[in-house]
Amino acid sequence: MRLFGKKDKSNPELKGRKLNKFHNDFADLFLAEKFEKCVELAESYLEKYPYDIHVNKNLVDAYSSTGNYEKNKTILENAIKHHPKSAYFRKHLANVYSELFEFEKMVEVLKEGLELELEFEAGSLEEEYMKTLEKAEGMQFHQRESIHCIKEIGARGVLFAYDKDYGTVRHCLNILEERRESALENDSVKTLEEIDRHMDKIKKIMGSWDVNQSKDTQIQNNHTSDESLIEVLKSKLTSGEITKEEYNNLKSIWAQYSNDY
Repeated sequence: MRLFGKKDKSNPELKGRKLNKFHNDFADLFLAEKFEKCVELAESYLEKYPYDIHVNKNLVDAYSSTGNYEKNKTILENAIKHHPKSAYFRKHLANVYSELFEFEKMVEVLKEGLELELEFEAGSLEEEYMKTLEKAEGMQFHQRESIHCIKEIGARGVLFAYDKDYGTVRHCLNILEERRESALENDSVKTLEEIDRHMDKIKKIMGSWDVNQSKDTQIQNNHTSDESLIEVLKSKLTSGEITKEEYNNLKSIWAQYSNDY
């Protein structure tokens, strides 16, 4: 039984002795952990057999071992164009999207596959495929929630920046900076872009403030800002919307404010 339809003379397939030689040479290099050589070997065959499933699968394995996710993404996206029903290629592409934090694409490529009559090349692949989809949907939801939270904090920071409320603006920036460090650790590109966009806007507004404002006036504003921040956090505490971080901040500011008076 052929896996991908009728033979197409314009798309030659690797078979027979040539296929065995390719598999053996690739296996020798792979077991020796010479992954760059594996890439070179597979790419040399890809020039003559660009749509051959064996060559593409081995090239995917080689690039996965080198950690070159961008290149692997290109190979897999191209493979899916010619083998749209391959659960193997779709699952591997979903894993690459996961490494690149492209969770929406991860869900999309897997769900698109379910609309087709997928060909599960291995017995356990169907179960793995569904588990990967479940994981992808969870990651997508988490990313959306995270970005939604960042947008809310950023919008609040912009609002208080226009009001020249230094204390609250600084509080918003502190939260965004903490989120930024976490996004950097996780290589979350979309989250980083969203954070940087809000921080740049807030700092730009702050840059328009009166640079000649006296130190005494700044100190006075800081006290006023603390009062405003306390009211904001008390309101969130009453409504049950306050976070643990905001609650600890409220206690800290309130303790300092009480000592001053």
